[in-house]
Amino acid sequence: MDEYGKYYYIREPMNAKRDPGDLTAARAIREKNNCKSFKWHATADRQSTCRIKIGAFMGRPEQSGPCN
Repeated sequence: MDEYGKYYYIREPMNAKRDPGDLTAARAIREKNNCKSFKWHATADRQSTCRIKIGAFMGRPEQSGPCN
């Protein structure tokens, strides 16, 4: 999750205690396939998805539609 991990753990605090294990293979696949970063997915301008607003209140989304 790159630099967005802290926001994930705010929403899912129990997962902060879990050991994700060795992520070397997963990162290699991500690099080999030229996958977009989590930041790209979180901030991409798409109408049908919620976008993460850094510094925004971590609560109910402002948007209507599929994010309600």
